[in-house]
Amino acid sequence: MKIVVKIGTSSLTSDDGVLRHDVVAAVADQISHAKTQGHDVVLVTSGAVALGIAGLRLDRRPTDVLSSTGIVCSWTTTVDGRVRKSI
Repeated sequence: MKIVVKIGTSSLTSDDGVLRHDVVAAVADQISHAKTQGHDVVLVTSGAVALGIAGLRLDRRPTDVLSSTGIVCSWTTTVDGRVRKSI
């Protein structure tokens, strides 16, 4: 079965816009478990703009585009480590 997981910014960040690594780790664990059960998992995530605002110490959302590198790195590192262990 293919499972699509969508996680919004407010679920991934604290009130001050910092990435909640505990949430990323918990979701990664659940993805790993689903993979061991034979499921394909697609992760759709938000959070790049909120992390950029916090990372750049901005007071508000800018009008130009911020990079999503930070959120991608966090997901890749956390999920990849767990999925490799479950294979």
